[in-house]
Amino acid sequence: MCLPLCVFSQDKGGNKLSLQQLDVIKIKGNTFIGSEKLLSIIRSRPTIESNSRSVLEYYYSNAIKNPNTPSVILSSLRNSIIDLRKNEIQYVEKKNVAEDIQIITGLYKINGFHLISVESDFYIDSASKKNTLVYTIEENKRFVVDTVIVKGLESLPKEVYVPIMETWNSRIPQRNSPFQQDEIKKTFDNTLQFLYENGYMYATYEKPKVFENTQKGTDSITVTFDPKLRYKVGSYRFIDSLNEQKPMDETFRRSLVQLRQGEWVKNSNIQASISSLYALGVFDVVNIDTLRIRYDSVTNDHVVDFSIFSQFRKAHEFGVSPFINRTVVDQFINTGLETTYLQRNLFGRGQSLNAFARWSVQDIARVTDINIFDLEQEYQLSAQYFQPYLFTLLDKRVSWTLQPLFSFRTLAQPLQVQTISLKNSFPIQLDRFTLINNIVFDVSIENQIPRNVIRARDEALRFANTPQDSLNIKNLLDNFIVLNDYVKDNNNPLITTAFAGFTLAGDQRDNPFSPSKGQFVNLLMEAGFGISQFARIQAVGTKFFPVNNQNVIAFKQRFGHTHFFSKNTYISIDRMFFAGGSNSVRAYASRRLHAENATSNSGSQEDEITQEFLANVIGSATLIEGSLEWRFHFTEPDWLIPVLARQIGYSGITTFIDWGNSFNRYGSDQFGNTPLSDYFTKLAVGIGVGYRYDTPVGPFRVDVATPLYDPTRETNTFIVGRPDIFGNLSVHIGLGHAF
Repeated sequence: MCLPLCVFSQDKGGNKLSLQQLDVIKIKGNTFIGSEKLLSIIRSRPTIESNSRSVLEYYYSNAIKNPNTPSVILSSLRNSIIDLRKNEIQYVEKKNVAEDIQIITGLYKINGFHLISVESDFYIDSASKKNTLVYTIEENKRFVVDTVIVKGLESLPKEVYVPIMETWNSRIPQRNSPFQQDEIKKTFDNTLQFLYENGYMYATYEKPKVFENTQKGTDSITVTFDPKLRYKVGSYRFIDSLNEQKPMDETFRRSLVQLRQGEWVKNSNIQASISSLYALGVFDVVNIDTLRIRYDSVTNDHVVDFSIFSQFRKAHEFGVSPFINRTVVDQFINTGLETTYLQRNLFGRGQSLNAFARWSVQDIARVTDINIFDLEQEYQLSAQYFQPYLFTLLDKRVSWTLQPLFSFRTLAQPLQVQTISLKNSFPIQLDRFTLINNIVFDVSIENQIPRNVIRARDEALRFANTPQDSLNIKNLLDNFIVLNDYVKDNNNPLITTAFAGFTLAGDQRDNPFSPSKGQFVNLLMEAGFGISQFARIQAVGTKFFPVNNQNVIAFKQRFGHTHFFSKNTYISIDRMFFAGGSNSVRAYASRRLHAENATSNSGSQEDEITQEFLANVIGSATLIEGSLEWRFHFTEPDWLIPVLARQIGYSGITTFIDWGNSFNRYGSDQFGNTPLSDYFTKLAVGIGVGYRYDTPVGPFRVDVATPLYDPTRETNTFIVGRPDIFGNLSVHIGLGHAF
């Protein structure tokens, strides 16, 4: 079936030129740059016929054969097909072909192929009968570097000139190395940045001159710098747009600005000053600009005076809204409703007070494994006071956060825990480019009181089938009975546990929601005193490797362990480790993976109910887990209508392999006695696939996984030969990537 579809373009003279459909684009003769990359950067695009149009054409071809088909249906189908073809069909255009040749030629030339030749040809392929556009490349010899000459820096003072020359000697391409314009330009730009950091704030360099020796196949490069004048920092003044906000203490604000009078102007100090002011959370806009340039006849220096413009945010904010958040290490997703009050610049030095009342549901990703009404719920009443500048330690600003908190948490009906805590945090922000760029010291005290412990134990025992089940329940709930007894024996003590610790964190990811490159590391070490004495460590590291614009390889490894120095092994649920779930080993239900649980996949309905109850409240003292993911992100297809193409552009798929397990479950027989070999032989391994859809707060995802190696089974631990491969699937729904 062929439908008439005439498309015309008009030249400047008004003449109509019929265009020919472009079906296939080929590239020949290229060895240095792959065809896939070249096809992705040229302007010409081939026609790609959509499945939707094929379906419509099928119905149209059959409908037109039936004389009883209403003409309105035929007309509607025909118009729909024509509209789709208008969006799908690409045409060969002389302008695009000329630009393609320039693009290909330019890409080769900046890599040393100065004698490259690119020709185009358009014809109907005799075999496929398709209109084919072919670019034939003759790469010829690749030029190499002969000499690189730099001019204009001879007059610089020794303390500037010597480091520049040392950098040039180590980074500039060696003689007879391949010509690579981007790498050479990077050295020039680094030199320019060095000048910016030493007072030459208006330095420039001319476009480098490349002299080609076609007989020898070599390039000689000459670049001329113009450092211009060298400037020192003069005075600076603040210009504010208060937005009905109280003014900020100027002495405090000057302590955050890294412009020191009499020092050479440094671009990094200007940017660091802007970042420090933004970090207060008080300003919407911060800008540092030149106020005036003058000559100091006393010091014989050229001086720059600066203006610092700041636009204040509103002083007070009040709101009632639903919320969704995610824990940093565990990546648990919590949601609920909260009422907040925020006051900025409380005492004129950037302090803030954030008070809130909140109802939340914990780890909502478990909704696929557990009744939503059985998820942990928590009521919180809290206020957070933030002091952005407390004192300086080794030239780094130390902040202070004070947070009192009242919490009433339902772990699993009817077991509840009431907590009153006071937490002091002292964050220290380091340089962004370092492996560790944030340090937080924490000191806190906690009063925790359990509710309905005995009743919870009795209700759980009703589901026990055997004496062993009853013993397991008693042992596993012993953690809360210990707390209950401690509170009674000490007449409701003011403090049940005190904590002290620190966190080292480093974040070099390019995007916190959907990273494509970079890394994230987090190390927590803390000690507890009171009802029990313990030391706890938790470490996680993630790394992201970009393959191309659509493909990313992501890796995660996590480790956690708690060591007790007393017979009491009570620890709050927030400090227990859990394995399994949407952000852990996805082949298992949330919190249901334990190394000691050798029969988790068998048992009666009552056993499952009991396990579900205990899984909510009893974790482990040791955790090992990791993941390896391949993430593929779709691009918007040109042939599809924009609204549908956009949805595809928001989507992606992933395949993954997870491994891990939790060990030393509290109250179990093996607590504190896990054999060393179990940490290797009882690591569960799961495989799966997932779908991703981008949202403003991270991708919505659905993951489906199954165990590859299942140490919780008594038989058929490996997937090979297992009769229930697809009968043991786990489905997880989440917001944001698993890590």
